Amino acid sequence: MKIIHRLLFIFAVVALLVLPAQAGPSDSSFDGVLNATYTIEKQEVRLIGGRSEVQAAPGSAAKITTVVFGEPVCGDLDGDGREDAALFLMNDPGASGSFYYVAAAIAKNGIYQGTNGVFLGDRIAPRTIQIRNNIIVADYADRRPDEPMASPPSIAKTMYLKLKAGHLEAIEAPWER
Repeated sequence: MKIIHRLLFIFAVVALLVLPAQAGPSDSSFDGVLNATYTIEKQEVRLIGGRSEVQAAPGSAAKITTVVFGEPVCGDLDGDGREDAALFLMNDPGASGSFYYVAAAIAKNGIYQGTNGVFLGDRIAPRTIQIRNNIIVADYADRRPDEPMASPPSIAKTMYLKLKAGHLEAIEAPWER
């Protein structure tokens, strides 16, 4: 009987160690997604708790801040059956702009690997993000080309993105062809 109890104990310990590492973004914490490294404009951005803040230049008081905007959403992007995530990132380089990107976090061996961020626009209004049929659908509001940046974004736009060889790319609307 002692052997059975020991085996059950070992099984329980192993389950506790393995299962959290395999949990996907459906776990309400999104910890792995909020603590991944993403690439914005060819620069790696390491998020901690959904935020990064680094000096704009050595010795400078100016900061480059990147934050997760809104809540990440989950779904399978690479077809492996594991839940990946899609998210909006807002990058503030310390000047007048607030630049928005769409990125993904891909589940690999129990951890999340961030992708490149795809630029949406400056001072736009992100609305919704979802994953449908392995494609990210990002809805946002922008301005007409002739409107000043002081005008509130009011033109509805949608960007579709697909993961290709670990790289996120904008594509044409696949279901509107």
